[in-house]
Amino acid sequence: MHCLISQISGVEFRFLSRVIRNEALPMDYALRDQRGVIASKDYRHIPVIAAYAPLESVELGMVLKLDEEELLKPMNEQLKVIILYISGLIITEILLLYWLVHKLIRAIRGSRKAKERAEQFSTELAHKELALRERFKEITCLYEIGSNMKSEFSIQEICQLVFKHLIAAMQYPDDASAFIELDGIQYMSDNFQCEGTHFLQSKIELDGKICGHLYVFYPYDKPFLAFEEQKLLDAVARDIESWLARKRLEQALVSVAEENQRQIGQELHDNLGQQIAAIGYQAKALEKRMITAGDTASTAIATSIATQSQSAVSQCRQLAQGLLPFELETNGLIAVLHAFAAKISTTYKIDCHFSTNSEIIMNDDVALNLYRITQEAVNNAIRHGGAQHVDISLLIEKGKLWLSITDNGRGFIHNHASHDIKNIITPGIGIKIMRYRTKQIGATLEFLERPEGGVEVKVSRKLS
Repeated sequence: MHCLISQISGVEFRFLSRVIRNEALPMDYALRDQRGVIASKDYRHIPVIAAYAPLESVELGMVLKLDEEELLKPMNEQLKVIILYISGLIITEILLLYWLVHKLIRAIRGSRKAKERAEQFSTELAHKELALRERFKEITCLYEIGSNMKSEFSIQEICQLVFKHLIAAMQYPDDASAFIELDGIQYMSDNFQCEGTHFLQSKIELDGKICGHLYVFYPYDKPFLAFEEQKLLDAVARDIESWLARKRLEQALVSVAEENQRQIGQELHDNLGQQIAAIGYQAKALEKRMITAGDTASTAIATSIATQSQSAVSQCRQLAQGLLPFELETNGLIAVLHAFAAKISTTYKIDCHFSTNSEIIMNDDVALNLYRITQEAVNNAIRHGGAQHVDISLLIEKGKLWLSITDNGRGFIHNHASHDIKNIITPGIGIKIMRYRTKQIGATLEFLERPEGGVEVKVSRKLS
């Protein structure tokens, strides 16, 4: 074993070798002319460091022995100090490492929690965004349905309007289908399917009675927002109820107006007209008596009363004919329109002509509605348009019945550059009733502005 030992005196002992028991002693090496330092034990069996060297001049050997403990004691003291320093450094490093590791662990835990919170917040935000989009779709659905529910639409058109916007507002619009049941009649969406077990429904009530239902179907079981979609379905059902209520109110108003016209016309024809005619007959009889009596002044008065009575009877008959067209049931619409055109020409001193290309047979309800539409259109042309020429035509072309009323009046007043008739006309009650009547008979109504001036009102209906 070799080692290097440095003493305080500066003497270096190199290649220190330990001699174990039964080997040569240091003196033996010295006597062999060898020099060196070895670790050995003395006669007390105490570990010593032995330095040996020959004394050649006297042929002797010299051995110097020092106890290992005494030799290494200064070094041990320094080693203890070093060990204390190193231990202190190690402990300090351990504490510092612990602090750093603890801080790092806390930072990692904090970052994990922050990440979890961020992920949770992101998830919540995504859910809220999705929910907001769904609510926006629902609001858009309700707005589109509510703003486009026109009273002149038919039930079929209203149902298709509801299907278009309601299905688009569902959570799964590609899979959803719907149908509406009203008074036993079913109106279905184009993609209607009722195979799935998932469906929503809402009652449609009118005057406290259930008159139908609104259904939405999913063909496959899907997790959907039943609560929110049910609320949307209920809101749409309320819109349908409001439209039905307005529609029935309009029907009632038109029916009441028609009935009032009938009653007034009947009263004019059967009661007031007869009484005025009786006054005329009595005035005529009085006129003859005054002539016989030679009372010239009274005769003139009686003659005037008889003449005015006859004129009043004629006016009552004309009013009664306008309010209650008796000839519709007996002679049909063509004869009534001929008479109507003649009466307009006589009454307003304008040119009013009627033309047709065929004998047309239709039921009384269709004929009455077409007659009322003609009345309203002609009256509007004269009163609001100042027309001096009106043409009425009733034609059959391409499998359709066409009613046209054209005039040379002022037409529509333009307050802006738009030429869209829908943007120009501000519907009054008369035009609304005209549109209602066309829907009642399954026809379409158009208002066209003529390039040469005036307006054309056109009604078209498929021949049944």
